[in-house]
Amino acid sequence: MVNPSVMRLSKSKVGAWSWCQFSWALQNINNIRGSMHTATTTGIDAHQMLEDYYNEMIKCESDEEIMTFVEEYVPTKIPNDNQEAIVHLEACIEMDLARLCALKEGGHSLMTYGKPIGIENYMRLDDDGTNQHSEFSGMIDLAFRELDGGVGVYDLKTGRDKGIENHRFELMIYKWLWEESHPGDEVTAVGIIWSKTGRVQIEEPTTRSYNSALRKVQRVRDQISEAHKLATDDNPLAGFKKALRNPVPCSWCAPEHKSICWKEEYDIDIS
Repeated sequence: MVNPSVMRLSKSKVGAWSWCQFSWALQNINNIRGSMHTATTTGIDAHQMLEDYYNEMIKCESDEEIMTFVEEYVPTKIPNDNQEAIVHLEACIEMDLARLCALKEGGHSLMTYGKPIGIENYMRLDDDGTNQHSEFSGMIDLAFRELDGGVGVYDLKTGRDKGIENHRFELMIYKWLWEESHPGDEVTAVGIIWSKTGRVQIEEPTTRSYNSALRKVQRVRDQISEAHKLATDDNPLAGFKKALRNPVPCSWCAPEHKSICWKEEYDIDIS
């Protein structure tokens, strides 16, 4: 039986725990993966196109080459021929043009501040011996060198713009991951790029938000450990609570998880 109390956590695992402990356990303990929604597929394809775009940008060797690249960029491949993903790419390119022009007008080097210094960076923290926030990993979409000498970490969102205030936890997690993985760097800006509209929201991270995020990670880790203590051979998920958000039957949940949960709770098979 998997012992989730010592499992490596991530931003997505912490977020999924907050939605429904039972669904979390089905995926992370029983290894029952849920199918992806169409919106999720589009998000993956859009992220891939944007990753390809920025990976090509970092190959540029002068300010002029960067501007020409962005102005003339045409994708060489479209994942799954997903035309909706192109909308996200085009909006981000338009955003980049405005960003680069502003840097150029301000007399700043595009080679230093225009190109990302991190693209889809996977970062992993191992047990540091303190049993606090140990065993954690995450993926940072984009990182740039900021004009103040610090680093800005940015998350690409392909969904509906809900405002940066709804994503402070994950942004603080990315700050933590970057600084732990890059000693000497300070993350002085965090932001969300809404790729469908090309809107960017940026803010300075606060100590309060940062500490709150780390406390949440430890709190979830403690809650997982407590839930696991109630496991039995007959019911390894005994301690993991079901959300059961009525009257809508957990519309956010993957069908594979929802059908199991509702069958057990109400003897209704909705699969």
